[in-house]
Amino acid sequence: MSVVSIVVTGFAIPAAIDAADTKKNEPIKVYAQTIEIDDRTGTALYRGDVSLTDGVLSIKADKIEATFVEGEIETFHAYGRPITVDNRPEEIEQKMHATADRLKYYVKSRKLDLFGNVTFLQGESKLRCPEIHYDLDARRFLAKGNDAQGRCFISIQPKHRSNDDREEN
Repeated sequence: MSVVSIVVTGFAIPAAIDAADTKKNEPIKVYAQTIEIDDRTGTALYRGDVSLTDGVLSIKADKIEATFVEGEIETFHAYGRPITVDNRPEEIEQKMHATADRLKYYVKSRKLDLFGNVTFLQGESKLRCPEIHYDLDARRFLAKGNDAQGRCFISIQPKHRSNDDREEN
């Protein structure tokens, strides 16, 4: 199996470290048509038009499963076609928007794993790949292609480009 990997930093998708820090003490909010919590197993299942907000991060999905360890939320697994993710830092001009078929969100480390038809957008820049791992605070991507779904694609739109900035061939 051939794997294509792209590691991207500074893809014009700031993570809002300061904004995230100010929101860390806010509760994680989940809205759903059905909520099922099992204290014995440390799991919760949210179904039907699910919306999750953790500070500046917003996730929408058909279904989200949560796992708890010692009463603290450890992970969220989201499913849907598509799942949508928005990161709305207060200090940047353009929000980050992503779509995928599946998602795993690690709450404490603020990392996202997105799988299946993943697209990341910010402004006019775009990243598409079968699998993307994103550290919200470090602003670091690892994008992976595979034999079944192909290669990754990235289109980076420069902020300001004039004719004087372009190199002549």
